[in-house]
Amino acid sequence: MLSKRELKESYEECLKKFTIRSISDEKRFVGEYFEKALHNLELAGLLDLLSRDNEKKKAIQISPNSQYFDWIIITSYYAMYLAATSALAKVGLKCTTHGSTVIALEYVYCVEKNLLDRKHIAMIENAKFGREDIQKIDEAMKGRTAVQYTISKKYGDVEAKRTLKNAREFINKLDEISK
Repeated sequence: MLSKRELKESYEECLKKFTIRSISDEKRFVGEYFEKALHNLELAGLLDLLSRDNEKKKAIQISPNSQYFDWIIITSYYAMYLAATSALAKVGLKCTTHGSTVIALEYVYCVEKNLLDRKHIAMIENAKFGREDIQKIDEAMKGRTAVQYTISKKYGDVEAKRTLKNAREFINKLDEISK
């Protein structure tokens, strides 16, 4: 986690590099981004169920040894990422990289709450959205990168369960903020 000063510097650097942009028209996509986040979360849950249920594997004629823990992590991360994209669109921001999305989300929603209307601030506080929630998407991003771009089997059942659980919590909190 970055200090508030480092976070502000990173945010400003992203603005200079145009990886975070203020686009008021982006607000019109809030719902679609969030729907896609829920779609990805649903798929992660389905893959989790399939990985653990031999009867379902048999019904669709796949090996009983098939497990999709890597894709649970990847899909859970993308669900979180799209929910974050939705939350940023709500305040008119568009990010062009995953890293800048995390930076913008933390900066806007955790440091600069006064950028939002009072009702949004109350929603953030009621949802108890904070730096620990940002850490969830940050960890998921690292896990997703590790399983998507390597052949390592290091990430298995435990990591898949944790990432899916974190994704559900993260998305529920962002849903509260967006209402």
